[in-house]
Amino acid sequence: MKLLSIVITSYNQGVFLSNAIKSVRAQKTSDVELIIIDDGSTDNSLEIIKSNSDIIDYWSTWENKGQSQAINEGIFRASGKYVTWLCSDDLLSVNFVIYIFEIIKANNYAKDVLIYGGYNIIDNNDIVQEKYYNCSVPNFFISKLGPNIILPGTVFSKLKFEEVGGFDDSLLYCMDLDLWMKLFKSGVKFIGTSHILSSFRTHPQQKGHTLYWLEFSVKEEFDLRKRFNMAARNTVHYKVLRYLLILYKLFFAKRLNTLLFRLFVHSRLRMYNSRYS
Repeated sequence: MKLLSIVITSYNQGVFLSNAIKSVRAQKTSDVELIIIDDGSTDNSLEIIKSNSDIIDYWSTWENKGQSQAINEGIFRASGKYVTWLCSDDLLSVNFVIYIFEIIKANNYAKDVLIYGGYNIIDNNDIVQEKYYNCSVPNFFISKLGPNIILPGTVFSKLKFEEVGGFDDSLLYCMDLDLWMKLFKSGVKFIGTSHILSSFRTHPQQKGHTLYWLEFSVKEEFDLRKRFNMAARNTVHYKVLRYLLILYKLFFAKRLNTLLFRLFVHSRLRMYNSRYS
């Protein structure tokens, strides 16, 4: 059994897939395995996967079934005690495994933990546009706002993943929020670190950056917030809690550094975002 399994899912992202694999290759150890599930790509993804077979422990391709089923399949195939998944257009930071293993060891290899960290926002050319540092937050904020975390680089126990039923494949956009809340409600401890663990790529071609998916996600998120008794967006309750969380992270998650990075590196104060297509 490995300590950590990294699952990459891909669908017609050959232009980015090679860099995602390289980000794993840069830190792969004997206690880490790499699994790739291709969700029916018709571009050059399979060629890239085959050319990197020396570090891939398992890969498969099938007719397009959707992101949730692809991730579930990858984690089902995983032998690691802990798992993380990476979209093919995102990257893991160079020291990701080092930081994760340190935190796992510090928590006595417990199954009831979820580890998340800081992250970069990158563009099509891998240029860092934003830096977000993170920290653990009181459970009250998680219960009402949801965990304010990014999916690449988030690590959790495979056993707990299976206990809560994995990803709900009926969800097409907010399946990560659903999983986080199921894990949280099951008693999992959410551990935040200020270390930058991953880079999340934002570009007009991704699923989350089309107006169709933006509108679709609003309904899914509304239903999930109601199901888990969370504060609904655009309510006074939500806005007050959100501002309190921003203040909390300003002091405990080095979020002032985010503003300084924008100002001194990119000469702006507004948050970076690519245009919706």
